[in-house]
Amino acid sequence: TSKELSLRYSSAIALINLKNPKVIPIVNEIFDLNTHKIFTPEQIAGLKLNALNEIQKVRWVEFKNKVDYLSKNEQNLMVKAKALEFLNQLNN
Repeated sequence: TSKELSLRYSSAIALINLKNPKVIPIVNEIFDLNTHKIFTPEQIAGLKLNALNEIQKVRWVEFKNKVDYLSKNEQNLMVKAKALEFLNQLNN
């Protein structure tokens, strides 16, 4: 259901702070979302931005390749900019 999926994604984003490796596939699933029957494009962008913000806070380098891909292929400019910001932070 939509509530279960929303809870799954929200929980995964919340657990990024703990660098729990079990959330990696779920966060990657969020990053792979482009269109969805449950979420609007704005909601998808919000999920991606929330995940990127949390990953950036804890500097979780395991996501570097995925975020690099996102920075090159994401349609939403805000998400793309946040991905580039994370990559720049890692390089400094």
